[in-house]
Amino acid sequence: MKKDMKARAAALGLAALIASAPPLCVGADDDDNDLPIKPFTAEYDARQDGDMQARITERLHRGDGDEPRWRYVRETAPTGWLARSLGLGVTEQTAFQWAGHVRPLTYDYERTGPKEKRVALRFDWQNGKVINEMDGAAWGVDLKTGAQDKMSVGIALQARMLKSAVSTDFTVADGGRLKVYDFKIIGRETVDTAFGKLQTI
Repeated sequence: MKKDMKARAAALGLAALIASAPPLCVGADDDDNDLPIKPFTAEYDARQDGDMQARITERLHRGDGDEPRWRYVRETAPTGWLARSLGLGVTEQTAFQWAGHVRPLTYDYERTGPKEKRVALRFDWQNGKVINEMDGAAWGVDLKTGAQDKMSVGIALQARMLKSAVSTDFTVADGGRLKVYDFKIIGRETVDTAFGKLQTI
C-alpha cells in the first residue's frame, strides 16, 4: 500500500509538471534574463482507487526583493477526517534565482502532525557547500555546478525542456547527499484540458 501510494504520488508530481508546462511557457517578452516560466497557482486532487486522499496546491511566484527572486511552494493537505484532526500536512518550498538556469538558494520541508519533521537546505555557492539541517543536526556537502534541490529540479526541468525537449539529468541534493536524477522522454500525448488541447511529453 505504502509503495503504491509513493508510486502514485511520483506519477502525479511528474504529470503535474509536464501538463502544467505548456500554458506557462515562454512569452513574447521573455529573454535570458527572466525565468521562462510564468508565475502560477495550480491545484490537484490526489486519489487512490477513486477515493480522495489529499489536495495539493502549488505556487510559483516572485519573492520580495532581489534575493530570493523566486519561490516555488507545494502544500499537501490530507482530506480524511482523521488526518485533519491530527493536523497532518506537508509544506515544501524552494527559493531560487534565475541566471539563465535555476540557481537554488534554500529548500525547506515541514511535516506537521504526530510524526513532525523539518528539513532545511542552504546553498552556499560562494563556498561551494550545501548545508543540510535536520532534527537539530547540521552537516555540509560539496556542491556541484548546476545542483538542485527536490523542488527546484522541477522548475529546472521545465526550463530546460523549453529550450530542448531531450532526455536529461540533474544533480540533486537529497537525503544529505548528492544524487543524479535521470529524466527520460518515453512518449508524447495530446491531452484535453480547460486550456484546450495540449501537446505533452
